[in-house]
Amino acid sequence: MNFSKGLQKIVDILHAERIPYMIVGGFAMSYYNRFRFTADIDCVVQLYATQIEKIVRHFPDWMPFLEHFQESARQGTLFNLTDFETGIKYDFMLLNGAGKWIFWVSGVTSRLLKT
Repeated sequence: MNFSKGLQKIVDILHAERIPYMIVGGFAMSYYNRFRFTADIDCVVQLYATQIEKIVRHFPDWMPFLEHFQESARQGTLFNLTDFETGIKYDFMLLNGAGKWIFWVSGVTSRLLKT
C-alpha cells in the first residue's frame, strides 16, 4: 500500500471534480502527530447520492457497483472502494446541502465553514 500516492490520487480527483472534502480518521490524525494504525483513507465529501459517479468514474472497476453506492448513501451509510493501483481503501461519507460542516474531534465539536 502506498498511502502517499493514494492520498495524492484522491485529492487530485476531488479537486478536479470540484468536490468539497475533508480527510478524517486515523490518516488525518497522523498529520497532528496522533499516530494510530489505519488501513484506509476516510473522506467526508459534500455530495448528494446522485453525484457519487463523479468519484466512482475515476475507478472504472467499481462502476458496476454505482447504484449500490448510491443506495448506501441514500440510507445514510458510507460507501467504500479500493484503488487497485495503489492498494488503498477509501471510505466516503456524504455530507450534503450544508453551509458548514460539523464533526467531532476528540469529543469537541468543530465547525468548518465552507470556502
